[in-house]
Order: sequence, then structure tokens, then C-alpha cells
Amino acid sequence: MASDERDSTPLIRPPLRLVTSVSDGTAEPSAGPDAGDRAQQQALLREQYLFGARLLLHQPAACRNGYRLFWVRERDLGWIDLEASPENYAVLGYHEQCDLQLPKRPTISNRHVLASCFLLDGSVPALRLLDLHTSHPFSIDGQPRSSICVLGPLLIGLGDCALGCVPLPEFHQKAGMLGDGQELPPLHTIEADLPPEELEGVAASRAAQRMTHVTILPRSRRLEDAVAEPRSSVSRVSGLPASPGFARLTLQRQQRAVSLEISEADLYAGVMIGRSESCLDRGLRQVLSGQISRLHLLLLAEKRRVYAMDLCSTNGTWYRERRARRVLLSDEGTRLVLSGNDSKVELTWHPRTKTS
Repeated sequence: MASDERDSTPLIRPPLRLVTSVSDGTAEPSAGPDAGDRAQQQALLREQYLFGARLLLHQPAACRNGYRLFWVRERDLGWIDLEASPENYAVLGYHEQCDLQLPKRPTISNRHVLASCFLLDGSVPALRLLDLHTSHPFSIDGQPRSSICVLGPLLIGLGDCALGCVPLPEFHQKAGMLGDGQELPPLHTIEADLPPEELEGVAASRAAQRMTHVTILPRSRRLEDAVAEPRSSVSRVSGLPASPGFARLTLQRQQRAVSLEISEADLYAGVMIGRSESCLDRGLRQVLSGQISRLHLLLLAEKRRVYAMDLCSTNGTWYRERRARRVLLSDEGTRLVLSGNDSKVELTWHPRTKTS
């Protein structure tokens, strides 16, 4: 089955930088503050954010337009520059293969957040953050969130860690605002079913009002939430077309297969494929082997195109016998391999009828 080679990228990660300084002995805050402690926790997160932002202010950017993401806990921090490009994304978590390795804390998962960046109006970087179905999703002003798009600087809470998100090159151009405490402007929050890939007047509005725009998006789904009845023969499902407004995929290992439909809305929210306890009795146990990571692959739609994005899995995602990071799933069909050994699982993305 054909696919666009130019949209398949090898396993190359964005530049990563890490610095660590000696802790100042600050008492460790509790991991789960109640309502009475929320203001104090937010103040501590802001203090950590300002510490990290000031320290990184004079570090040169690795890209012209994009976002700098940095975590801070007490006086330890790490960061990554994420270019606004359809080819780039980053997985954040404490797993050693993550693009930005976070500290191993009770409220942080091994693969915790996926971050991607794109341009609005051709010049304004927008950041998308997607919680990878963790037990402790990230928070904004103490409110848990699972999927957002951001324009402007933002402070995210990851338990007792602060995650700073600052646009480039604006972060360096407005350096003076760190000194007077205005680096984090007020928030303007809306809810939407689709990411704001085109918003009229956003750049002018944010420049004039000095605001950060946050779009709250629907929570992504796990594959097992939509899995169909398993089939014993691949030939029975390989030729089935998808219903209007849906896509069809088949997972196969040896002679066992599962085929299912995924809606367009779910693809825009994100659909995650992986091995977890909850999928053991939903038909996937016979297909997903132990070589598949608990969070292995994300299917995500952007501008009516659907991409398979490897979540820094241990054994990889393979396309045309090459380990791939991100693959465009063609309307003519695509075949991927999850894991590259004897327990491999084949993923078939079935041909689709284009919609207007």
C-alpha cells in the first residue's frame, strides 16, 4: 500500500539540553494539595517558573519559531526547544527514551505529555499539549486539563514540578517582562472540538491585550475504548470499508486480528494504542504482545491528514523496514509494524474515501 515517503521521518529527536544546580534546601511540597493549599502551591510553581525562565533567558534558541518547554523542581531543571513544524513533536516523561526527561515523581508518568507546535497565520507559534491518559493530568491554575492549544506563555503544573511554555522568539524579545513579573499575562480560555489551526486576528489581539489564549480540547481516547469484536481471520476484515465519517484499522499478530472503526472526531482528539491492564479483556490481549509499550503509538488528525506518532516506544514503530517516528497514514492505505522482533504486531490503515 502506498504512502507519502516525505511525511515519514526517521527516529531523530529535537535538541535536548539539561542543567542541574544544587537544591537550596526548600521543603518538599505535598504532591496533592487540597483546595486550601492551592494558592500556596500555585505561588511555589510560579516561583519555580521564574527561576527557570531567568536562568534560560540567555540560552540561544535551537529554532527560529516554536516553543521552549522547561521543567523546574526546586533548583533542578531541563528544557527543549520545539520547532513549529509538522515534522516535530516531543514526548515528556521520566522514561529514559522520552525527548524531554522529567524527574521521577509520584505524579509524573513514564510517558506523560505529548507536545507539538504549528504556526498560525504563518508566523504565530501555537503549542498543543496532550495528556497521555495519566493518573495525574497537567493543570492550569490548579485545574486539571487533558488536551489544550496555547498561544502565548503559560505555566503548567505537573504535581510539584513547574512546566514553563514560552514562545520563540518572543521569549527573548520580551526579556524585560521577567524583571517586573509580567512574563505570564492573563489567560483567555475557550472550549472547542477542533484545534485552532486558523484563528483570525489572534496575533493582533494577543499583541494588543498581552494575553495568553488557551483552547480546551476534548480528551483523547484509548484504542481499547473503541475496539471491536476480535476476528479469527484477517481476510474477513481486510476488505471492509469504513462507515462515512470514520476510518478503519486492523491490528494483527500471527493469525489473530482485531479490526475497528475510529471516528473523525476521535482522530482529531487523538487515539492511543498501547498495552495496559484495561485492554486485556477487550479483545486486544490476543493481539498486543508484551513487546508493545504501554503507550506505544498515537493516531492524530491535523488539517484532514492523519498521522501515526510513535510515543518513544521501547521497541519502535517500523515503516517499510525502517524505524519511524512519524508517518502520514495515506488515504490509499498504509501498513506499519509495532515492535521489530518475533512478537511484532502489524497495523493496517485501510484505504479511505476522501471527504470534502
